[in-house]
Amino acid sequence: MPRNLMTAIAFSAAVLAAICASAAPARRNAQAKDDSKNEPKSNLSPDQRSAKAGKTTTANYGPERTKSVQRGEFQVDLVVIAFPDCHPPESVDAVKDELSKVEGGTITDYYKDYSQGITWPVLAAYQTVYVAPQPLGYYCRWNYFSNPLGYKDDGHARAAKLRADALKFAQSKGRLPKKGVYTCYVYCRSLNKEEAVVEKYIRPFYPKPTPQDAARGVKDNIESYNPAIQWADPLWPNSIPQVHYPGNGRTLVHEIGHCLGSPDFYHATEEHDGLEGAPSLPWSYGPTGPAYCRYIYHAFVPEAAYPKVAKTSDITLSARSARFPMTDNKGLNPLGIMVPTQHPNYMLLVEYCHREKKPVGDPGAEGLLVHAINVTMTSPMLGPPDMCYTYRADDRDFKAAGENGKYLRSGDSFNETSNPSSTLPNLIPSGISITDIKENSDGTCSFHLDISEEKPPAAQLQYALLPQTEMVSIDGLMPTSFHAVMNVKYRGEPLLTEYGFCYGTSKDPTEKTGKLFPLHHRDRYDARIIDLKPEVMYYVRAYARNANGIRYSENQKGVKLPDPKVANTRATLFSPSDNLLSNWYYQQWYFGETDGVFNSANPIFAFMALANYYREMPGAAGGKSGAGVNLELVHCNPSDSRPKFRMAETEKLKTTLGKLLSDAGFLQPDFKPKQDGAKARTPSRQTASRGGKSYGNNASWVTKCASTLKVKSPEKVFFSCATAEEMKALAPAVRKSILQSQPVLVVRQNKPMSDDLSTRWPLHIAIIDGLGPDEETFHVVFPGGADRGRKGLDATMKLTDLLERTTDAMMMFYRPGQSR
Repeated sequence: MPRNLMTAIAFSAAVLAAICASAAPARRNAQAKDDSKNEPKSNLSPDQRSAKAGKTTTANYGPERTKSVQRGEFQVDLVVIAFPDCHPPESVDAVKDELSKVEGGTITDYYKDYSQGITWPVLAAYQTVYVAPQPLGYYCRWNYFSNPLGYKDDGHARAAKLRADALKFAQSKGRLPKKGVYTCYVYCRSLNKEEAVVEKYIRPFYPKPTPQDAARGVKDNIESYNPAIQWADPLWPNSIPQVHYPGNGRTLVHEIGHCLGSPDFYHATEEHDGLEGAPSLPWSYGPTGPAYCRYIYHAFVPEAAYPKVAKTSDITLSARSARFPMTDNKGLNPLGIMVPTQHPNYMLLVEYCHREKKPVGDPGAEGLLVHAINVTMTSPMLGPPDMCYTYRADDRDFKAAGENGKYLRSGDSFNETSNPSSTLPNLIPSGISITDIKENSDGTCSFHLDISEEKPPAAQLQYALLPQTEMVSIDGLMPTSFHAVMNVKYRGEPLLTEYGFCYGTSKDPTEKTGKLFPLHHRDRYDARIIDLKPEVMYYVRAYARNANGIRYSENQKGVKLPDPKVANTRATLFSPSDNLLSNWYYQQWYFGETDGVFNSANPIFAFMALANYYREMPGAAGGKSGAGVNLELVHCNPSDSRPKFRMAETEKLKTTLGKLLSDAGFLQPDFKPKQDGAKARTPSRQTASRGGKSYGNNASWVTKCASTLKVKSPEKVFFSCATAEEMKALAPAVRKSILQSQPVLVVRQNKPMSDDLSTRWPLHIAIIDGLGPDEETFHVVFPGGADRGRKGLDATMKLTDLLERTTDAMMMFYRPGQSR
């Protein structure tokens, strides 16, 4: 497949899962041979055992489809959609001509080549342009600045109505001579920013600054209107092809491939419990997968083109781009071979790339490609272990991160010690080696295939399906904590449900002899483990579990925590992988909500990070969760690609903390709430009797916060710092807290500036989470990713510098769930 076609395809990994499920029929699932007598006792449920017994294996693997979905010419109808704030197309015919082009040919040429002349599309366009009733931004995702008219929860409903209305309108203006097999919706997305257009359609969503605002430099935010249609947005492909204009036929070729039955071959996003990354097949021959897709999904070549070879043999392959007729193909060299491995879940697919040409092939592809096919999977959208993995050099743990342009050429070998090695994605030997590779002058490739006759015992094969992890490192030692890093080498079959660290004071800890620290985040592999004892030796292993059980890493790390007097002074408590502190997902979705609570140091972000760090809910007065939030399930790296079921706990935490902090006064404009002339309340008599600490004008704010956060002794938690001297005096207490692995919050009173946002900012938050080179310097992070007036996001700075641009500060030695 041409590389720029793959670039176009690469956008669609997550959204097209629905296509994969609906377009490709279920895999033939013939009853496997009963091997139950040879297998150990299983703790699987009866349903799981039944499913296991009847699953597809290398013994019964066959094509999903034996007849092609389409034969001969088929029509694809085009419906062109424009938006009132976009440039309309020159004409419908111009759109049609542009979408017909692909790599120096047409989509018709492409499919005639790809299908060996079995079927090909032609485009038929309704000769009218439907202008949507709403601007483009209405159908795109909401953003406080760039698209305030966008959708939040009803995007698919808006898109469905748009398509239905567009088709109805187009048909009312003149029907096509015959109805097409598929309908393609083409929409224009080139913004027209002429003043008259913008004022008419966009101005209602952007208040115009008053003359007074303009005089003090407040910008007109209408200039920031720039809705972006991402591949995951509902205007993008689902069961009906959709493409945008300006564009060309590459994307349409890909989408028609789905209509004809083939899925994507990707490392999918978390929505499918996968591992985000590049397409797993960079050298594809065709719109949505390797050349053998023409056999397994489309029935464009016969089974003889990809025969199963189960014995040691000398093999000769024709190039995968060669013609291979559906009949009268005896005596022809195959286009590829399917080779059963030592594990019944995997076959190796071998094919030869040679002198490919556009529009279908990749002219730079030369040599043998080897793929591992997991025959038990009906969807490729799973991440490692993928349904289809292409071997490549230097690809650690089969994560599609190796040398993409590497092929096996004359003189190369493919075995257990080569690079890439022939090890299976579940990390057991495949039992297959390829040697004596020769690229012949007649355009074929020959090699010797060796297949081991030794078969591992059934118990070993079953055990191999448990997820596999490794313990990578331990660093950032503190007297009561350490930072641990692990790696998931193999995600298991079925996919893992939990992974993380197992630690204890004895070697080889297990969940019975030690403690588990689970990481449910699916893309985070490190954490700080806290509440440990100084000068004690700890042993740590990685672990993971799936439906079949738990498996620990083969390696472990041992570490003795330091004495507080000689502790590491440069460790930080928060991990860089914890994006709850600085996350564009929340900035995009919640910027300006609830009376403008977002700012460059959002208190909600800060408390979310604290809850995630301690796994204790602020205001819960002890316990691991509060307000129905399971903190062990909170995703610390939220983003658009996360599925709703993974984000549910994170959203619940954000909403709960928003209410909690609002009640506590963290989302108000300043420390001193308006009293309508009344005097500020002083701390309670009980508080006064415990030390009589005075908070001046902030007494009522401290009392309110202490009550909401379930802090019984505010004089031990809240410290007023209106001057540099008061701030500096607290340095020893801050240092002691950090050495106990407890970050310190700094709540600051902002000095309003002249821009339109500063007047709406609530209190600023900074978090001290590490020690600096001297006793007055600390590591500071600013939730939200930045601090006004500072370019460094995570900086080591003097404690007194935290008073910059502020009129007051409150130091909080606060641990969620701990009543002081």
